[in-house]
Amino acid sequence: MTRDHEWEAQIERKVKRRWQRRMLLLADFTLFIIYCAWLGGSWNIDPFFRQVGMVWLVAVGCHTLWLIYTEWLDFAVRRALQQERKADRYAEKPKREDSLAFSDDDDSADAVEFDERAYRQRR
Repeated sequence: MTRDHEWEAQIERKVKRRWQRRMLLLADFTLFIIYCAWLGGSWNIDPFFRQVGMVWLVAVGCHTLWLIYTEWLDFAVRRALQQERKADRYAEKPKREDSLAFSDDDDSADAVEFDERAYRQRR
């Protein structure tokens, strides 16, 4: 039970981290747009504010590239884990249909009719 709880907590942390990265990028981009609008509305702009804007633009670009890299990395890890689960020979196989399940009263031989002659002729 604690293993499942730890697993759920780990998934919750990963999802929260992913959404925090996205929201931080959105906030960064929104503040940069507001800053650019404020600079565009002013006629007498100190060169220092223009330089801050250029540095901020580079920071927003780096932040965007970092977000894209981490999202692609998370996607690649999830895809590799899914492929590994599919390739695992010892993984749990899907159960057979109920019609093929054996019953306690040994009537399972009647449930599935097997015609050996027809099988041999098809081969």
